Amino acid sequence: MQVVNSSDILRKPALLSSPEILYIEDGRKHVLKSVLLPIDLYETVREQIEAELYLRENAKALGADAYAEFKEIEVVAEDFAK
Repeated sequence: MQVVNSSDILRKPALLSSPEILYIEDGRKHVLKSVLLPIDLYETVREQIEAELYLRENAKALGADAYAEFKEIEVVAEDFAK
């Protein structure tokens, strides 16, 4: 785990191919903005990330109550799949 800011990446582009997780923060506000995962770790959590992105993109269609209910059902469905 390494915390860098966007200026560090511009100065050292090799950081983008780091084998460890990089936390990228805003250089001025020192607020965490992004996380860069190595590809082997990404492959492990890919489905979970894609599912969350799908839910976020369609959150307006679901509505807040339906989204919360879906998240509860999703956990149960995942348990059945195992």
